[in-house]
Amino acid sequence: MRVLESLALDPTDSPHAREYIQKHHLSRGGGLQGALASLEQKGLVYGANHHYKIALPLLAFWLKYRLG
Repeated sequence: MRVLESLALDPTDSPHAREYIQKHHLSRGGGLQGALASLEQKGLVYGANHHYKIALPLLAFWLKYRLG
């Protein structure tokens, strides 16, 4: 859930960057990659070809509202 929340607040080209991981308190390695792959497979996020962002605008809006 933390990966989805971080992408809602801060879409990025590089979710594997050390600064992004530290900023959003994400775990490094396979956990992050697995979460991204799973979210992309479920159609919740766009992957590397589309700047890692939430695929559903209403979900992104709701997460920003909830976290803001």
